[in-house]
Parts: sequence; C-alpha cells; structure tokens
Amino acid sequence: LLPALAAALRAAALDEAVSAARESPDLHAALGDAFWSRRVEVMEAECAEAFVDAAWGAGLEATRPEGAPDPAAMSDKQRQLVKDRFAAVNAAADAWAGAASGIHRATRGREALRERLRRAVRDAVGEAYRAFHARFANSGFARKHPEKYVRFTPDAMETALEAPFLQ
Repeated sequence: LLPALAAALRAAALDEAVSAARESPDLHAALGDAFWSRRVEVMEAECAEAFVDAAWGAGLEATRPEGAPDPAAMSDKQRQLVKDRFAAVNAAADAWAGAASGIHRATRGREALRERLRRAVRDAVGEAYRAFHARFANSGFARKHPEKYVRFTPDAMETALEAPFLQ
C-alpha cells in the first residue's frame, strides 16, 4: 500500500516539476529542446516503471512463466506453487484496491500522468495476468476450491487495475 502511494506521489512531483519547467522560458531555453524532450520522456518512463514495480512487484513477479510448472502434469508440490502464485497476485490486488483512493488523489488534475500510469499498469500487469490466467486457471492446480485462488478473470483484473484512474 505505502510503496504504491509513494510511487504515485513521486510521479506527481515529477509531473509538477516538468509542468513548472515547461512554463519557464528561461529554464526551457537553457536545457534546449532536444535534451529536454528526451530527458523528460526517459524520466516519465522510469517513473511509470517504478510505479508498477512498487504497486505490483510481488504480484507481477508471481505471474512470470520462469520457474512455473508445466500445467499439464503437476505434482502436489507444483500445484502448491501455483496456489502460492495466485495468492501473491490476490494479495497485490488487495493492496492495489486499498491504495486506489490515494493513487486517485495523488494524480487528481493530472490527466496525462494518470493516463501514463494507467497504461503502464494495464500493459505490465494486465497482460501478464491474462497469460498467467490462461496457463493455470483451468489446470486443475486447486482440486477442491479453485475460486479461492482464481478470484479474477482477466477482464475483471483489467477493471480493477483501472479503478484508481477512473474514480
């Protein structure tokens, strides 16, 4: 919860600094148009990436295919690994929901920033979760109560990801 909010506030601070610099002809002239444009794009991309990592680090890591078992033939230990991965995604989603109002407040009135962060989260987490869900949701990893672990369809996850930016 706190890392996501801190990253949103850092992104808002960068956005504020960039806005102030754009309004300052002296600073803009001193930096030069070419340098200024490239550097701002790099800083904004780094900030969006840091936001995704702060908000979804463990959950996003859990969706990665590296080290994941073959869904066609899983041992009990491998099924538990998949359960643990879904649990990590669910914990990250719960933290995201808890941070939603703070993220919304931190980005209020900054539509370009809000859109940049929304796209970054959707592209990184939404796509990774969609692939993870396709690979494991119906693999039989949870024989008794799969709904305990598979709490989101890919579309429901995308809706949850966008919630802080649409309030």
